[in-house]
Amino acid sequence: IISLTKFLLQQPFFRLNLKVLDLLQEGNKLAVRLQQSGKLQTVWEGINNTGVTFSVGEMMFFELEQGKISSIYPLVDMELKKQQLTKV
Repeated sequence: IISLTKFLLQQPFFRLNLKVLDLLQEGNKLAVRLQQSGKLQTVWEGINNTGVTFSVGEMMFFELEQGKISSIYPLVDMELKKQQLTKV
């Protein structure tokens, strides 16, 4: 799960780190609480690469079918991430 998430998110970021804080599973549903941190390496959401790092909390919910991920629902505080990346 972490490898998939990292692949999906790492494109504009250098040294993207995802730390699993909590993981809960009930039946075919999985909830993961993460700490996401990294450094911008290119333009993202109109924000230029300034070398600033960020660290935000994240929740991801997964639905599984036959032991494989069928749906992913990520929740990230994008405004906090943008605020941190635009700090001078």
